[in-house]
Amino acid sequence: MRRCQKLDLLPERHITKDGSPCYPEQCIERYLSFLQLPLTQRKFCRSCQQLLLPVDWKELSEHELLSDISISQLRQPSRLLYPLENKKTHAQYLFADRSCQFLASLLATLGFRRVLCVETPRLHEQIRLAAPDEKSNIKSLLLDIDF
Repeated sequence: MRRCQKLDLLPERHITKDGSPCYPEQCIERYLSFLQLPLTQRKFCRSCQQLLLPVDWKELSEHELLSDISISQLRQPSRLLYPLENKKTHAQYLFADRSCQFLASLLATLGFRRVLCVETPRLHEQIRLAAPDEKSNIKSLLLDIDF
């Protein structure tokens, strides 16, 4: 992966499992390139937890790969990513589908318009995926920062 040319403009970076930095601009470029691929070429590495482009396939052939990643799967990244292992420092609440549907329905019934989801990515995804014809116009913000 090439380094970002604007290092001073992008001080924050994500360190990949192999120790190389990935800057936000690179992640966005990678995602947009991934979206352009046909469905049969869209792969996700569960070991590295990243979207793979065809140039990555050879070096990661021994890893656990998921194929044919759809747009609907990309809209629910908590289904693709493994939860972080250290429960004491990484509080994550990955509710079951039924629980998310119940909570989202309850919020809509009670008339909430804005919801702050703290460490609850699946609830956030459920709220954002709610069909527009449903009685809900809830906006959701996810706070889930892990280092």
